[in-house]
Amino acid sequence: MTQPECVTHDARTYQEEMGLVQQLIAQGDRVHALHHCIGALGLEPDRSEWQEPLRELLREPALLDKLAADGFFGAQAARAFHLREGGKLAEAIALVAQIHGAVPHLGFHHWLIAWVQEAQRAGQAVAAEPLIRVLVSGTTLGMGRIRLLPAEQAAAAELLPVAELALMLFPDNPQVAMLASAVLRRAGHAAAAVAAAERMREPGEQHHTVRGLALRAQGEYDAALAAFAAAYAATGDEVHLMEMFRVLADAGRWQEALAVLARRSAEAQKESERMLEVEFVRRAAAENAPPPRVPPLDIVRRRELGHGVLWPMYDATANLLREIGANADLRLKGPQGAGAALRAGKLTMQVSGREGNSNRLCLALML
Repeated sequence: MTQPECVTHDARTYQEEMGLVQQLIAQGDRVHALHHCIGALGLEPDRSEWQEPLRELLREPALLDKLAADGFFGAQAARAFHLREGGKLAEAIALVAQIHGAVPHLGFHHWLIAWVQEAQRAGQAVAAEPLIRVLVSGTTLGMGRIRLLPAEQAAAAELLPVAELALMLFPDNPQVAMLASAVLRRAGHAAAAVAAAERMREPGEQHHTVRGLALRAQGEYDAALAAFAAAYAATGDEVHLMEMFRVLADAGRWQEALAVLARRSAEAQKESERMLEVEFVRRAAAENAPPPRVPPLDIVRRRELGHGVLWPMYDATANLLREIGANADLRLKGPQGAGAALRAGKLTMQVSGREGNSNRLCLALML
């Protein structure tokens, strides 16, 4: 929102923001009060002190109109709160799911869960899309690894109530089953992840892949191997050979893993020569290493994907977005105009070398 310049626009604590809200309302500066009220909401969405001032401020249509044009997530959260207060639960749920996608670490999924349950109690229909949108945010955690770091697993666990609610409401939705399985696996609930994957029912590539990853996490290596073999048989996509390679490495079956690797195309085998995973497995095979107690490739995968500073990662998607962000014509259109232009347009990118590997790997392993 565009506000008069003042020192109160500096970074503030929640308590300081709320103190300014009351002070500015008393002074009659309601536009400025709204600015700090949504600032407080953005800092602590699950607290209640901002709610009554926000209700009172939004009784003015002009202030409500300002929120609609404000791209700050706190302003959009205030809009969602107002929609829910006005009985427009479906719109509020859809909006809060979008907000969670933008700032998944701030806990707006708590609003989504509460409001979906409220809609259930009121007998109102609930769409699957908002729950799906929130579950998608969990698929970026620990990308490319079967064991997550403690903070990543804790973040996935935050989404367990969303996964469980989505599975309860939409037991036959394959996209819900796929994403719920991904979240459950990342949260350390491998058996539940396998059960969720089974709900996909259609025996296609995604079903085999999601099920294979859940079985691998559970340590069911033969079943996981069969799942990825089925995915490869259905598509011929060599990314599934790499998944078979990783399953066999987890099982400590080093020679079998290298034999699967040899089935890849000549070009893919060239790429394999540069992969740290392959170097690790060859060394383990040469040393006749015993089966590992934990999945052995995770630290190697962290290096290969650039999770940390051990190996630089060149991601094609991120680089493309940087180019778009630097485009002068788009910047002149402003955020909303640029967004509209991108939605109506078409993006094409070509990747090669390490960038090609990393981008393909990221996309393939988001499941």
